[in-house]
Amino acid sequence: MTPNPFPRGYRSTPIPNPLLADLLVEIADPDELRLTLRAVWALHQQKGFPQSVTMSDLAADRTVAAMLGTAGEDLEIRVSSLLDQAAVRGTLLKVPGRGGPDRFFLNTEPVRRALSRQGFGPAETLEASDAEAEPETWQDLEAAAEPSLAVVAYEENIGQITPLVADKIRDAIDDYSELAVVDAIRTAAARDTRNWNYIAALLRRPQREQAEHGEPGGHTQEVRSDDFIRWYRRQQRDRGNR
Repeated sequence: MTPNPFPRGYRSTPIPNPLLADLLVEIADPDELRLTLRAVWALHQQKGFPQSVTMSDLAADRTVAAMLGTAGEDLEIRVSSLLDQAAVRGTLLKVPGRGGPDRFFLNTEPVRRALSRQGFGPAETLEASDAEAEPETWQDLEAAAEPSLAVVAYEENIGQITPLVADKIRDAIDDYSELAVVDAIRTAAARDTRNWNYIAALLRRPQREQAEHGEPGGHTQEVRSDDFIRWYRRQQRDRGNR
């Protein structure tokens, strides 16, 4: 058991009360309940409204692979089955995709109204987005089930761990150290700039300072956090990452 499951500064996710009342009794399959809760979490990580998730989104989630104890094609089949169970129960609203994946929304009145205004409903189909990329399914259950401190810090402070993010974290630990990666993750969260590019920029900062000033931190006035954020965003704009 984790000695401190709710570390200082943790973020919270609103859970609909019915899911913690009558539905908690009604849902007999614990995996359906756990996946539904994880889907609610994933939806609340997104901006815009109404938010949705796909089977592939959840199959690419380290926590989902670890809690279901499976990976690869079996993981996709299990996640798809559990999502359909939740849709039949009515906790999630399934909108079939046309040329793309089915999308699942939290089945609330505001979501249904928003979809209705857009001309969509359970009987309608959503057009696939040209920009939509299918996340990679977790293939390595052992890697998903035994997270590093940096992976835990990322999940607690930033968001979902996909195989691609896990690889970036692993490479960063090799290049720097696990403590340095954890510190960069927490710093990015504290500055409300929750993305890997910013974390990587924080990790590279000592090398950048050394190149500019002769040694890390060698300039006479410490660069303030807001100055660094402006520098980072300027670099992203120059690269076309707006």
